[in-house]
Amino acid sequence: MKIKPIEEGNASEIHEVCYPLIKLIMLRYEAISDFLAEEPYFIHIKKEKDTKTITCEKIMSLFLDVNNSHTVTYTIFSNEREEFSQDWYSVVRKVYWDKKSDQLLMKENPDQREAYINAWPSITIKSIITRGNDAVKGVIEGVDRIVVNGIVLSPRKEALPNWKDIAVMRRFDWGEVRNCWGASHQNTIMEEYIFDSLRKLEQVVTGEQSIFHKMMIDYQILPELFHRSITGE
Repeated sequence: MKIKPIEEGNASEIHEVCYPLIKLIMLRYEAISDFLAEEPYFIHIKKEKDTKTITCEKIMSLFLDVNNSHTVTYTIFSNEREEFSQDWYSVVRKVYWDKKSDQLLMKENPDQREAYINAWPSITIKSIITRGNDAVKGVIEGVDRIVVNGIVLSPRKEALPNWKDIAVMRRFDWGEVRNCWGASHQNTIMEEYIFDSLRKLEQVVTGEQSIFHKMMIDYQILPELFHRSITGE
């Protein structure tokens, strides 16, 4: 029977620890937001109670961090990575953190700091299952045309935009393209496409009318457990 890997290194003592994050409220909130935006890697769905379970994996994500306002991540999960048949399934997942609301709350209620430090940030999550959705397929294929040869960045010469960071991830059969950059650099074509895609995916999230039987969000670690590791509760 294999045993857990043993940590080795050039120290007399090596201890595995999981300390709570430093007691800065927004730093803790950001860690929780990042976790919920990155997870899960799989979502399992059932169209009807008696139909088979379909596993959709994370194949694409778009992220935007707007200065002193919010962060938003749209992630596409699919049972196919590249060849999309007429009967393919996807899940569009939106994770939105209202940073401004949390900042104002703490500013207006400084005496409640201890209550806020172990609380959850103002995050909303919505996951929408689609079947053969042309809008979702179009977003994926558009990203493919841009990222397949890599994303080249250059220093931004004009005034900085109102956002702090922007990111794209796309997983193919042959590998993965992942890039994140700050406002000081740019790729105009990719940035314009990301903003256009965010609008299109928002329409999918708010406009899909079909109802499925079950959705199972397959986290590597449950959010409640991650929250405890961050707060030390």
